[in-house]
Amino acid sequence: MDGLVEIEAAWREARGGYEADIDRHFERYVEELKELCRLPSLSTDLAALGDCASYLRDRLDALGFETAIEDVNGPGSAPIVLARRHRDDALPTLLIYGHFDVQPVDPESAWTNRPFDPTEREGYLYGRGTADDKGQFLAHLKAVEMIDRLGAGPVANLILVLDSQEEVGSPHLAAFVERNRAKLAADYVFYADGEAFVGNRIMIQHGNRGDCFITIRHRSGARDTHSGTYGGVVPNAANQLVAFLATLVDENGVVQIPGFYDDVVPPTAADREAMARLPHDQAAFERMLGLSRPFGPAGLDHWEKIMFRPTLNISGLTAGFQGAGTKTVIPCEATAKIDMRLVKNQTPEDILAKFRRHAAAMGMGGLEIEKGMQYLPARTAIDHPYCLLVRRALGEGFDQEPVVTPVVGGSNPNHVWMEMLGLPMAEVSYGQHDCRMHAPDERYDLDHYRRGILTSALVMTGVARLPSRQQGD
Repeated sequence: MDGLVEIEAAWREARGGYEADIDRHFERYVEELKELCRLPSLSTDLAALGDCASYLRDRLDALGFETAIEDVNGPGSAPIVLARRHRDDALPTLLIYGHFDVQPVDPESAWTNRPFDPTEREGYLYGRGTADDKGQFLAHLKAVEMIDRLGAGPVANLILVLDSQEEVGSPHLAAFVERNRAKLAADYVFYADGEAFVGNRIMIQHGNRGDCFITIRHRSGARDTHSGTYGGVVPNAANQLVAFLATLVDENGVVQIPGFYDDVVPPTAADREAMARLPHDQAAFERMLGLSRPFGPAGLDHWEKIMFRPTLNISGLTAGFQGAGTKTVIPCEATAKIDMRLVKNQTPEDILAKFRRHAAAMGMGGLEIEKGMQYLPARTAIDHPYCLLVRRALGEGFDQEPVVTPVVGGSNPNHVWMEMLGLPMAEVSYGQHDCRMHAPDERYDLDHYRRGILTSALVMTGVARLPSRQQGD
């Protein structure tokens, strides 16, 4: 990439000053993270979310941001913090996403310290939200503070979007983005969340699979009936639904719905090169999960199956009597929960339409289908100049070569940045591999916090040297 050599030279020149400044102020940075993590901002606790949003607004205002709190679904609903700092029309704008809601703490008895009383032990900060995601997005704020104090720069114009509903799927984020398109005019998107790869190797991700989650219900009659009195003359909803489900995938997980794979795009040469570098021990993988053989379409690499192939998964199945003992009943209703992971160029709407047509062709046109989470797949090319810059910044900040992941198999709302706004995005993981996200004794390696601050500063100053799409470059 043209200019990257000069950017890296500028980083190396500035790094010593950055590290010295971080050292001088790091004890305070840790105390401020503790203060933030004492706020019990569970996704479902609107009062605590409001308190946390106000706390963050005050901190961002002090850094020179124009900050607003928007209740995403009207007064009294969950808040999103939107902060903007525009210093130079000639410079590009970096949009940074993060979230301040946290997972429930159950079972609290499994914690060594109280979940919202963050405690330092052996180089880690223990507490709910320390790694997911408060410690990771606070690194960005500390980087801004450091850059301002040192007069380092130039630094990109900045937009911060801090979400309070990420842990429950960010159901209102797309509507928020649509309402605020003008305020979100940016060139690049940066997101720090998640944990390092196996072996504590720091990781950069470039996209994710989408998701079309549905619940299907089939009714075969008006009520349950006695299997002796009516067996043989009344249809069984469970039998009928199971027979239909068997038409959806074959024994290797290949989806049998006509047209399901029509829009799938194969990985690029750069993607294949990145996947080839990802470690994978198939025998160890099978031992770990108790598998007897490889699973999935023949002829495809392990990582290609996860990153570039869509799937159909039956995640739940319910029918008839489930209690202890015996109840001889013919169930009149059966339910299944299905999630279909999608890849680039697929949409939940199109896949659901194909699912409905297949159901009708199988004589199940009367299925009741309830939509759940619907996420578009999204990705940025791994050789995009911005992503190459972030990769180098991550390697510089953590003193190791990052693991490059073209796509993660899971789903999240990052499509709002890449698809709705059309922006290149890089997601990195400042959390260490054993950070215990969503579990008791969540913890954040304070060396990762320190290195995250350094990395964020490198990204912000590096992006300032990239072209600005807003200027038509």
